[in-house]
Amino acid sequence: MEFEASDAGEWSAPEPEASPVAPAPGAEGTGQLDAVFSGIRGKIQQETSSLPPGDHAARNFRVGQTYAAAAMLKEAADAFEKAARDPRYRFRSAQSLGRLYRKHGMLKEAVEWLDIASEAPAPKIDEHRAALYELADALETTGEHTRALAVLLDLVAE
Repeated sequence: MEFEASDAGEWSAPEPEASPVAPAPGAEGTGQLDAVFSGIRGKIQQETSSLPPGDHAARNFRVGQTYAAAAMLKEAADAFEKAARDPRYRFRSAQSLGRLYRKHGMLKEAVEWLDIASEAPAPKIDEHRAALYELADALETTGEHTRALAVLLDLVAE
């Protein structure tokens, strides 16, 4: 290491040059992660800005869809649960939440929400039938064969 003399007559080490080595993995990754979350928040705000100001259920449903697409389970679940309080969004929110829980291997919660979806009024009969099939399949997967059979018999009776 070479030392340099300053104007005051003192000796000091020169300033280190910028290192060609990449920054620590956590330093740059944090900035990228913040940028991703910022993008998600911006997308949510953009999608919900076209909704009526008082329609919180619609906003929560859209937010839930966005979080689900980003694989943010807790945030999506919170938004879907809020949207499910409104009868207009109960079916869609409960079905979305049941599917999300099932995708993440949380079968007990999936059955609970698919059951709520199957009892809520669906926009179309085919969507109601799909919810019943999903509920029966989830019940069968969890080992509740009798209950799954009962759901399928209700479906056949329809």
